Amino acid sequence: GMDNSDNGTLVVENCVFLNDGAGLNGSGAAIDNADQSNGTADVFSSIFSGNSADMGGAIASGTNGVLSVSASTFSDNSAVYGGAIFNEGLIGVANSTFSGNSAADPNAGGSGYGGAIDNIGNISLSDSTFSDNSAGTDGGAIDNAGSVIATGLTFSGNHTGDEGGAIDTVEGTATGGTMSLSNSTFTGNYAHDGGAINNTAAG
Repeated sequence: GMDNSDNGTLVVENCVFLNDGAGLNGSGAAIDNADQSNGTADVFSSIFSGNSADMGGAIASGTNGVLSVSASTFSDNSAVYGGAIFNEGLIGVANSTFSGNSAADPNAGGSGYGGAIDNIGNISLSDSTFSDNSAGTDGGAIDNAGSVIATGLTFSGNHTGDEGGAIDTVEGTATGGTMSLSNSTFTGNYAHDGGAINNTAAG
């Protein structure tokens, strides 16, 4: 995969990342953005499939990272935290599709968070589809302990073993487990608590 840091700028367009893997406790099998220092990455019209890592099966973006993703497809990626994307920084995702991604730790009874996305930073989502993603514990599609602003999303068939079949928002970082959601559709998502959305964040 690609490692982008040290104030680097990465542009990815019309690329395919297939069956990449990160090492033990690794992050971002395809793209690891701002792992140690600042990094900016722009991803356009690309495909991520079958990638795996501990954090962010396809992409991980660190605390000092800025990431934008548009018109891209994430399928069958896996991790413990964020089957497709793990975010600690600032990211925007638009016009993209997440399907069949999973978050589960086979060494910890299958626990996992954010089948498609695990967010503890700040993220904006628009005009994207999440289908058949799964998490062992929380957030079949999205597990959020940061800040999410989202519009025009479609969630179908996402599921988790515990909370938030599509979305789980919990009290977390200083930015605080918040979500603003509009013009979105939920169909056939399921969980033990909150088939579509589970919100345990303060306020």
